[in-house]
Amino acid sequence: MWTAGADGQRVEAGQPAGVARHDSWTALVHPDDVERAREIYRRAFERREPFQMEYRVREAGGVERWILDTGLPRFSGDDFDGYVGSAVDITGVGRARAELSDLSRHLMEVHEQERAALARTLHEDVCQRMMALTMRLNTLQGTAREGEVQAAVAEISEQLAGLVGEIAAVPDPTPLRLELLGLTTSGRIFCADVSARHGVAIHFQDQDVPRRVPSDIALALFRVLQEATVNAAVHSGAREVWVSVRGTATEIRLEVVDRGVGFDTRRAIPGGGVGLVAIRERLKAVNGDSVIVSRPGEGTRVEAWVPLRPDA
Repeated sequence: MWTAGADGQRVEAGQPAGVARHDSWTALVHPDDVERAREIYRRAFERREPFQMEYRVREAGGVERWILDTGLPRFSGDDFDGYVGSAVDITGVGRARAELSDLSRHLMEVHEQERAALARTLHEDVCQRMMALTMRLNTLQGTAREGEVQAAVAEISEQLAGLVGEIAAVPDPTPLRLELLGLTTSGRIFCADVSARHGVAIHFQDQDVPRRVPSDIALALFRVLQEATVNAAVHSGAREVWVSVRGTATEIRLEVVDRGVGFDTRRAIPGGGVGLVAIRERLKAVNGDSVIVSRPGEGTRVEAWVPLRPDA
């Protein structure tokens, strides 16, 4: 068990009275998990919200253990007094989950690569064939015989209809769309489409997002935007959803907020939770992370962030 005062510094249960408070709870946290754990704690503390996170700790001898850390805010009337929480050893579950997470991310990456390769191949093939048809149309300008022109036009129309069918059959043109339009424009178009299909007002905002975002980061964030926005439109019961994408010198942040029915993040998740689990896995693949905050009757907020590489 642990507590934290209004200053945010944590104290382990059983610590003698009078001992100065400290912020050493991350001292044993695995180096790869420290920043994520601090970020989740900091954001929950700023908003006076409950939180739950998992991280690894490294004990003497290099032994790693998994910890489930849960914190609940304390209040005296309207005054914020800090947190009370628990840190539970879930090493067995954590290791199994980590292995499953690695496999899940690998399958996602392979799936995305296959879809991108197929879409790219089809795109290149379609472009070449469109070019050939355009050249044929240009040559018809010098053709004097009306019958030949009509026959050629009919043949070209048939080929164009075939191309339209092939383009419609592309399993997922998202990577090409992101490459051509960028993350923010693609996100805005997607939100407009979801708004029209589900009758929900989706307010999209962007600020300082680089025009050229590394393809893997852009794809991961766009997939998160898709999952969170559709989840809000379909399951929240809200009539409005707010989506924002903001960039800084070091990272890109995405936020999807609704004021719908909400849910208990410790229990049932709308739609079975597959989408929200996928969000975390996609972000891990690009060294990003997320926080999902929701309470019954108080809506849901999904926040995601991905660091930008120095060469981005």
